[in-house]
Amino acid sequence: MHGAPALRRRALTRAADLTPDGAERARRHLAAAQQALLAGHTADALRLLERARGRSAPASVRGGAELLRGAVLLADGPVEDARESFLLAADLLPPPAAARATLAAADAAWSAGDPTACLSALAPTRTPPTLPLAEACVRVPRSGTPTAPGVPAVRRNPEPDGDPSRDHRDGLRAVLLARFDLAAAPCAASSTTACAAATPTTSSARPPRP
Repeated sequence: MHGAPALRRRALTRAADLTPDGAERARRHLAAAQQALLAGHTADALRLLERARGRSAPASVRGGAELLRGAVLLADGPVEDARESFLLAADLLPPPAAARATLAAADAAWSAGDPTACLSALAPTRTPPTLPLAEACVRVPRSGTPTAPGVPAVRRNPEPDGDPSRDHRDGLRAVLLARFDLAAAPCAASSTTACAAATPTTSSARPPRP
């Protein structure tokens, strides 16, 4: 069942060992790690990912390696390490992959039972929330959308208006803060699909690990 991925993993690992160019070698290590996971060899995948996430690798390869490493550790490993890998991936990857990595980081923090880290991952600046709670649930205003009373309008990391991934993060952050009045705002400004995605059916619905 896992014969083909295992064979591809060995071939790609051998090819990487023989590749003089550092960037191409990192790409092959990442590809080999993906095949190792398909073959069910988690330990081999993590070992290969360590080679692919080196500083000399291109940002896109490092980001892909961190994203895959985070997924492995979230399923079977220290979830705090998974969160860190997802956050690194979010810094290295272009959208929409960066948005997926950000949401995965929040999921890892929630799985670790750390709501503060979860809110920090979802915040535009990834800073821990401060009191009062309204200040933590910062809404980045879009054209024609009024800012809720008492919520500062801050745009430190501008994103395109109507970005569903931002609406998702804003909605989840507001729900985690029990600010359901603010949670409704992203849904009103986005499509029905984005509205459904902002509903906490995965990470926020699952209880933290003991």
